[in-house]
Amino acid sequence: MKYIDIYECIIKYYPLGINELEPIYQEYIGYKLLQELCYEKLNSVKSNQWVKLLSDLKTSFSSFICVRDETESIEPSYSCSLILYQSKIGNILYQKEIRLHISVLSPFYTVFGLDTIRIYDTYDNVVMETQPILSVSPIDDYKDSLPLVRDIVKNIYPELSYVPFYYLKKRVKALSVAGVSVPEGSGASVFQALFTSEDIVNYKLRGDINYE
Repeated sequence: MKYIDIYECIIKYYPLGINELEPIYQEYIGYKLLQELCYEKLNSVKSNQWVKLLSDLKTSFSSFICVRDETESIEPSYSCSLILYQSKIGNILYQKEIRLHISVLSPFYTVFGLDTIRIYDTYDNVVMETQPILSVSPIDDYKDSLPLVRDIVKNIYPELSYVPFYYLKKRVKALSVAGVSVPEGSGASVFQALFTSEDIVNYKLRGDINYE
């Protein structure tokens, strides 16, 4: 994969240099197409592939606590979390999961490990969450599971190309993505343009960012 392939996808759907709050942003023909793809993704042939993928993930990994579909109609991707490990002591929950995202804008996908610690109140509301740690390549508890997930994805979606983290973390100059908050003076990231609004760029990292 070359970065130019990703960049051409982004400028097809997002009007560079125009803030998402400006009325003209909504008039950009590529953005209108993006909205159509987002809203139609749950009622298309690809949604059947997605359901099949979730089913295969559930049956292929007895070690997964659960496979949680987190696809949002307003996001340009199918998304899920694969919970590998949970430990709760008192009001503190430690969790290991795999995040999988498949873009509807172009045949791109990505997958990574995510460690989080959350603190809950007596009503089970999250009152604090530590900065997540991303495992961007097969390492430690994700050494076997990440490659296996990728194998299953390629079996269902053979046309997809994997987007490595060194591309995901790039911020595109003058890129504004609806619903996304970024540091002042910065553009949105490749990850936010292709997948979800989460800003993973500044998370702590483990593994090889060049992993492909």
